[in-house]
Amino acid sequence: MVRKRVCGACCHAWFTVEMAVPVFAIGWSDRHQHKPVLRTALTLKPSFIEAADVMENLAKANAAIQRKAALKYGEDF
Repeated sequence: MVRKRVCGACCHAWFTVEMAVPVFAIGWSDRHQHKPVLRTALTLKPSFIEAADVMENLAKANAAIQRKAALKYGEDF
């Protein structure tokens, strides 16, 4: 998942990406308000399979919307 972040003070924008991390690599820190932290260094490789799946699902949804509109307005599809 990609998220856009914007600084409230200067309006600088940047993007972050969420990635799956193996469970064995996560620990809970006493020093960081019991938030999750990495126990060990990891080399993460992004996968574009998920992005391809999302694009395919969007294409299917767009086709369904077009079919529904064509039926509603009596157009040939």
